[in-house]
Amino acid sequence: MRLILTGDLHLGRSSSRIPDTVGKENLRAGSAWNRIVDLAIKQDADIVCLSGDIADQTNKFWEAIGPLKFGIQRLTEYGIRTVAVAGNHDFDVLPELADQLPSDHFTLLGREGRWERTTIELKNGEALNIDGWSFPSAKVSVSPLNSYDLESDPHVPTLGMVHGDLFKSNSPYAPLQLNRLQSSGPTGWLLGHIHAPELISGESWVLYPGSPQAFDPGERGPHGPWVVDLKNGSFSLPVQHPISTVRYLQSSIDLSSVNDRSELHSTILQKILAEEEDIHLKADPFLVHTSLRLKLHGHTSVSRFVNETARQLVADLDLPSITVDKIVNLTLPAISLEEYAGTDSAAGAVAKLLLQLENNDISEPVSELIRSTTEKLSRQNRSENYGVSVAQEASDEMTIEYLISSGKALLTQLVSQTNE
Repeated sequence: MRLILTGDLHLGRSSSRIPDTVGKENLRAGSAWNRIVDLAIKQDADIVCLSGDIADQTNKFWEAIGPLKFGIQRLTEYGIRTVAVAGNHDFDVLPELADQLPSDHFTLLGREGRWERTTIELKNGEALNIDGWSFPSAKVSVSPLNSYDLESDPHVPTLGMVHGDLFKSNSPYAPLQLNRLQSSGPTGWLLGHIHAPELISGESWVLYPGSPQAFDPGERGPHGPWVVDLKNGSFSLPVQHPISTVRYLQSSIDLSSVNDRSELHSTILQKILAEEEDIHLKADPFLVHTSLRLKLHGHTSVSRFVNETARQLVADLDLPSITVDKIVNLTLPAISLEEYAGTDSAAGAVAKLLLQLENNDISEPVSELIRSTTEKLSRQNRSENYGVSVAQEASDEMTIEYLISSGKALLTQLVSQTNE
């Protein structure tokens, strides 16, 4: 038996922060779903498993129903079943979508937050239990595993499917626990909710397939569905098949050895060209555009020219398959933070803040600064992305990077003014 594992399709969405020169159809989640269907047919799959957030949000129903229905009809023509669970974005939409589809073609498991099992048997005698749980509402603060009471079957392997958050114990999006997943009975677990792909292997593997189409710069690396085989009652490890037309990358450059502006320009440009060449060597057939974020760090005598040089370089850059989405300047002048932190000056105050942030030695005032800045960044994100359904809340990690970048820019300016 061969399965295609995927989730977080978010039908109705498209990849963001990509130049207008890239065809919009290439960026749509619906187009990625068509490629998944093509892959399932090409791989001679038996089942396609969808781990929630198939539709992006309630008002995207009509955008989702057409592509989903057409894709499932194509799968059915090749004898391929589709099994799904609902996530926090489509907890109310997916049951409505499921009711529009023949039940022998599309199975939605775990309605109303109740664990449910379906058993699929092939003509060759291979059988598989699939246990699934669906979101009953937009938020669920207790672990779905608390109510998982389906008996294990020693004769038939089981795949568990649930949309939830494995990385936050207090998450409002169905918090999960790795040790409980791996000891609960299923041979493998297909999860949804986190858009970054991750496979955790062990006695039973746990897979976040990630969004098959990369949607924003936070979803870095290759994206696509995973293929897993069931043979003689055992699963193989899932293997990813990249199908995303967009790849988001992040790279860093140490400018510590750069001493003049011309060298600064050439160093950044060479890094961008090297990333483009590397992507071409690794590219899959569907990739049409790469979005790159650069982090510049190190102590350099030309730190005050970094922002201007980087902006000009990006403005002049004309490469069809790669763009620089953002450059984060974390450089500093050739100074000692510790020495400046010991001075009673504005530069000294900034240096003290930077040392706390970089060394994770956070005082109460700095902790309050992080909290208030996180709130402001979240409000700004929600304002700039009005109508976008994905969570736009800033994390402490994002806030600390923002404060470090802003602090280093300010310190560079203060040191420059002092030395003039």
